[in-house]
Amino acid sequence: MENENYYLVIFKGEIIGIINEKELIELEKEDRIRNNKNIHIAKISKSNINDILKKNLIRALDKKERKELEEKLFIMEIVQNIKEQLLIKRDMDIVIPEKAYQFISKIETELKKQGISLQHPLRECIDDLSPYSLFEDKLKREKEKSKTNYLGRERE
Repeated sequence: MENENYYLVIFKGEIIGIINEKELIELEKEDRIRNNKNIHIAKISKSNINDILKKNLIRALDKKERKELEEKLFIMEIVQNIKEQLLIKRDMDIVIPEKAYQFISKIETELKKQGISLQHPLRECIDDLSPYSLFEDKLKREKEKSKTNYLGRERE
């Protein structure tokens, strides 16, 4: 693998581009860039490039597009998290953040797109971990008991 260096081009505090070493040499030949005090060049690692591009892309979009992209990225992160959990132990309850509850259907479709099928719907796998599920289960059990073991006066 090539060990190529990458550089950020920063103009007045904002990232305007990412260049490689060859492009940097060409830019340094130009006097305008060397003499301009508003332009800074910083070396970055190859692993940080995707993060920087993602953040700047989100910043450049309008409010609606930004929200949709952030939602899609969040869903992709959750799907990746679920894949990692399933690699550790196949039949375990899945732990996801509470914010992800509103995107469960989208997460399930994304899992199916990536070829991952769960034995139970995702909502069932998560509800076991919800703090409210224990109380809901207790209410259901008590309701079933009250139907079978009715202690009060029988109705005619």
